[in-house]
Amino acid sequence: MVLHPIIQAYVNTDDRLSEILEKNLNKEEYLEVAFLAVLNAQFNNNSNQFDKKLQSEIDEAIVKGHPDTNIYVLFIISVIGHSSNIGQYEKAKSLYSIVISVLNENIHPVIQALCMQAEAQINAADGNYTKLHHLMKQSISLIDRKCPRYKKVLVHYCTMLAMEGLL
Repeated sequence: MVLHPIIQAYVNTDDRLSEILEKNLNKEEYLEVAFLAVLNAQFNNNSNQFDKKLQSEIDEAIVKGHPDTNIYVLFIISVIGHSSNIGQYEKAKSLYSIVISVLNENIHPVIQALCMQAEAQINAADGNYTKLHHLMKQSISLIDRKCPRYKKVLVHYCTMLAMEGLL
């Protein structure tokens, strides 16, 4: 499988996604520009919200899409995570339905694992801890332990356990 340079760098390093996007940014791709804006807002914004302009950019990027499904899904997963963190669970659920509609056999296992973790986060908000645990275990099983992203996926799993008081 030939990977887009952003995905190639993402799955083969543990570099911050914003750094990877900055290095590989195609300014002609609206979603990539919006993606970098989202990541910068998440990193720099203390209000835990997206402003209206950025929210509009997110919506437009979702509609416009991206030629690479892995990047498209990774973008939506990032927005799902932020939406969940600020209590916008219905938005997170609707975004996840978009992810489900585009998943296919060409999605990289690391991105698949992140999809499962996004779904697990939604299930946690719904109080479905059985499904949460199942999805989190399944997510870490998709990634080779030698993969640079494995530790980050495992840390997210541990964070979810800790939030429940199980770690």
